Amino acid sequence: MDYREPDAYFIIESSVPECTGRRIRRLRSVLPVLLLLFLQLSASVCDAQQSADRIYVRRIEFRGVTRTNDEVLRRELRQLEGTFLNPAALEESRIYLERLPSVERAAVAIAPVPDSENVVDVIVTITEEPTRRYGVGGGYASSLGASANGYFDNDNLFGSGQQVSIAMDVSELGSIAEASHTNPFAFDAGVSRTIGLVSRHIDKLTTDTSSVDAELVEGRLEYGYALTPQQSVRLGLALRSTALDAGPDTSAQLTSWIAANGEPVVTNGAPSTEFTELDLTFRWRGDTSNHLSFPDEGLEQSLDVRAALPASEVEYFTLRYDATRYWTVGSQWTASVHGLTAFGDSLGDTTALPPYLNWFAGGPSTVRGYRGLGPKDSLGNPYGGNLLVAGQLELKTAWPRRWASWMRSGFFLDAGNAYSTDDTAFFDAGGGVVDHGFDASELRASAGIAADLLLPFGTVRLSYAVPLNPSDGNGDATLRDREERFQVSFGVEF
Repeated sequence: MDYREPDAYFIIESSVPECTGRRIRRLRSVLPVLLLLFLQLSASVCDAQQSADRIYVRRIEFRGVTRTNDEVLRRELRQLEGTFLNPAALEESRIYLERLPSVERAAVAIAPVPDSENVVDVIVTITEEPTRRYGVGGGYASSLGASANGYFDNDNLFGSGQQVSIAMDVSELGSIAEASHTNPFAFDAGVSRTIGLVSRHIDKLTTDTSSVDAELVEGRLEYGYALTPQQSVRLGLALRSTALDAGPDTSAQLTSWIAANGEPVVTNGAPSTEFTELDLTFRWRGDTSNHLSFPDEGLEQSLDVRAALPASEVEYFTLRYDATRYWTVGSQWTASVHGLTAFGDSLGDTTALPPYLNWFAGGPSTVRGYRGLGPKDSLGNPYGGNLLVAGQLELKTAWPRRWASWMRSGFFLDAGNAYSTDDTAFFDAGGGVVDHGFDASELRASAGIAADLLLPFGTVRLSYAVPLNPSDGNGDATLRDREERFQVSFGVEF
């Protein structure tokens, strides 16, 4: 018989006795069940073997803690009691603990439990740092002048981890008073909440700008969340009342903005205005750098978004992105690239970005060797712009021996400028219109040497720069770039 024939299969099957056929069919129906039971048994044996090899955490104990409540520390833990030991979760817990203002250092150790196999305790030794600070301070920057301040901070109120801050700063630019309260765990999910009140008086925006008389009172509510140990976001809402007054030393550009926005009135020939702003703010920050003061590896980034909501009497938006990348060159040098771009514009019936939100170029944070780059107002002083582009390339090294921990010095190359792309009008000395829109050929550059000193009273930054392509303003002294080769900035706390 040819078993390749179609009917052969059926002939063979029909030759099996009926009772035997029923047994075969029953066996076929049971086989899948038996196979499933076998697989489940194998998996159970495997899990039991893995469980025997795993280490359980019985208890997590904190030592060295005198000023912080236990719950404040435990809510930062990613390794939990009664679970398998996870080295990655332990390291993440250490990072989160050291982010607390009350914790200077957290050291994690594993302690075997006597007479117990595969069971350990986790011992976390905490080095606390003072959380209450108060005193007076001061500072100086070439573009901001001298300042003095008084402050009180408590980063661990009653051991709860909540933070309160009161500060006041007075300088030749004006004065500011601020009070805030932060609850790092306003919600169980780890969302922080900050309530703040700010009162600010502005006489000048920088030491080089024309006079402005501004009063701002602001109340704000912010929520923050740590996405990872290296990334966080903040979302805020601010209600601000603003009053601007023009005087004899106020530029034509600022006077024009005051007369056209808010609720302007004219008194003795000088305009003034008042308006209310309702701002929505968003901030994202990422930081993988390996040191707070002198990093040599990693990336720091921040993105800030601000928009006045439609309920505001003055409407606008601003965007700012800031990034610095660090990496080691050889065994002694650290290279860094810093990029900054910012843009803002008016919305609705608002004629231009409020002048106190303009950005300025020139100085330690943008283009060293210059001051007051960008658009000039009717008095020949920097007005700032609604667009800022800047970049810095640095190569620094630590000083040898005993200076290594507090001093870095090296070389830099800077480039950048401020531009005006809105409807603000600018003129030269002869009354001709000057276009300050973006033009890559107008980027200013400088090169020089710099040093950073980490001192007990603050960080001092020194630089000596040579401007590479300063403009003479095409013979117009009011448009000429201002040079300042030596620049310094520092902050002081007593």
